[in-house]
Amino acid sequence: PDGRRETLLDVPAYNFNWQMMYRLEKPVFIPKGSKMIVTAHFDNSKKNKYNPDPTVPVRFGDPTYDEMMIGYFDFVAKGPSRAALKLDPKIYDAYAGEYQVFPGATLLVTREGDKLMFTSQGQPKIEALPESETRFYFRMVDAQVTFIKNEKGEVTELVFEMNGRSIKAKKISKVASTGGNK
Repeated sequence: PDGRRETLLDVPAYNFNWQMMYRLEKPVFIPKGSKMIVTAHFDNSKKNKYNPDPTVPVRFGDPTYDEMMIGYFDFVAKGPSRAALKLDPKIYDAYAGEYQVFPGATLLVTREGDKLMFTSQGQPKIEALPESETRFYFRMVDAQVTFIKNEKGEVTELVFEMNGRSIKAKKISKVASTGGNK
């Protein structure tokens, strides 16, 4: 709204084999009234070795010789602030492991120093912050996770809640944590 411009992502030498989605390392607050503008250019010149015919106009389409750029934005609406509890990070060791969401899809939970980190295939790690000893939330996404223990007190699964849906994931292996201060 103040007329300021800021580049959030610049990919000067796009490679077809790169990932199709980019996430900012740190979230950016976008004030009400701001405009998000996506600009992309397709190199239709003879210098582009992947261009099959520089004399043919480039149109939007699904084949790889067409221009396929689509600018989508994910966002999280600012909600009430949450305060993370201060827990002994050793508690996180029991949560560290690989959790199967469904065959072929897993979540990896690790302890890195005094942080509990989550990741899945092809995604960056994000920190989970404690609301209780077994329930955690994320600042990067509007989601919560609850760890479930059996009668022996062992963590056997987690429940991931996001967008009004709950997904259970069974713990299938333990993962070594990196204790200490990082």
